Amino acid sequence: MTAKNLSLQILPVDVDRDCVEIATIYRHYVLNTFATFEEVPPSSSEMQQRIAACLDGGYPYVVAKVDGVCVGFAGTKLFYGRTAFHPSAENSIFLDPGFCGHGIGTLLLTRLIDDCSQRGILNLVALIGGGARNESSTRLHASCGFELVGNVRNVGRKIGQLHDMSIMQLVLPRNERTVKYVQNASDS
Repeated sequence: MTAKNLSLQILPVDVDRDCVEIATIYRHYVLNTFATFEEVPPSSSEMQQRIAACLDGGYPYVVAKVDGVCVGFAGTKLFYGRTAFHPSAENSIFLDPGFCGHGIGTLLLTRLIDDCSQRGILNLVALIGGGARNESSTRLHASCGFELVGNVRNVGRKIGQLHDMSIMQLVLPRNERTVKYVQNASDS
């Protein structure tokens, strides 16, 4: 089965409707994997606040829905939480484990990249928990044009052991429209 065989839609997030499903998906990764170094799963209300903050900052956030049910999400936020990093953004992407391997991640990340380009973001940075051991995320990002720019060894402790974190970057086109948008956004 592939994304083409599913009744799949990639849509902008609806914060009120989607946050419970997003929190449920993310909870799996927090509790069972080294893909994120977060150790306590955020509640749906905490997730709602996080997503709203991303949207309020002008950062895109999208969901994948199959038959109206959220099966994955991809979002961006201000890189490293510091305004001097604007126009760069950190991206995250997580799928319901039952929907991995069907091409949904590629569709989500491609849409996120397009949305970032439209909003004048110049750099996307992926911080990949587990480093090279997180093969699926590394492969997904590489397939969408991200390049490995660094690896921090043994930086996170999760599931009883130390893990690396890879840093991958995608430099988006710097056309005149994008640069003008970024300059105007930083003036406000």
